[in-house]
Amino acid sequence: MSVDAENPGRGDVAGILAAARERSMKAAAMRDAERELQAAIAGVTPDVWAGEAAAAFVTAASSSATEVAGLAARWDAEASTLSAYGRGVSFDQVMLCSRG
Repeated sequence: MSVDAENPGRGDVAGILAAARERSMKAAAMRDAERELQAAIAGVTPDVWAGEAAAAFVTAASSSATEVAGLAARWDAEASTLSAYGRGVSFDQVMLCSRG
């Protein structure tokens, strides 16, 4: 994104905020997936599953949970940034309109 010195309020606030909401929903989906992975990991007990396959599953699922948590954090950061940007553009538009 670039700044337009001629029109600092330029931008589609609704579109920017919609993009922020979309990223928030993706982050929530990733957090749900992480919880499901953690529950699956917790379900691996010696009376249910043991041996090399169980250990391999726990290792892979733990790695996936970490990656999914990272994705959620990135989507949250993007949503936050877009929301702040959208509010800023909205403020600029209001200020420019009030100047007449």
